[in-house]
Amino acid sequence: MCERIRNQLFQLQDIKYKEFQSKLIPHMDPERIIGVRTPVLRKYVHSIYDTEEADIFLKQLPHMYYEENNVHGCLIEKVKETPAQFPRRANKIKK
Repeated sequence: MCERIRNQLFQLQDIKYKEFQSKLIPHMDPERIIGVRTPVLRKYVHSIYDTEEADIFLKQLPHMYYEENNVHGCLIEKVKETPAQFPRRANKIKK
């Protein structure tokens, strides 16, 4: 499943943005940056949120690419449960 998400991120790639982003993060190997603009990435996350694929992706750590880490963070950000309810979702993700 992680491979499918990775392939979709590469389909959203913007090479010029990758070059720009690589300059902003000089300590990161440019080969680990795909180059997906944040609004595009957020729209993509919205399309996969609350799917089994997203739950599986959250379990597959570490991620190889910078954008995969951003997808991971955006998926967590979209959790609508209260802090008291979140552990139930976290347990679902762990299993």
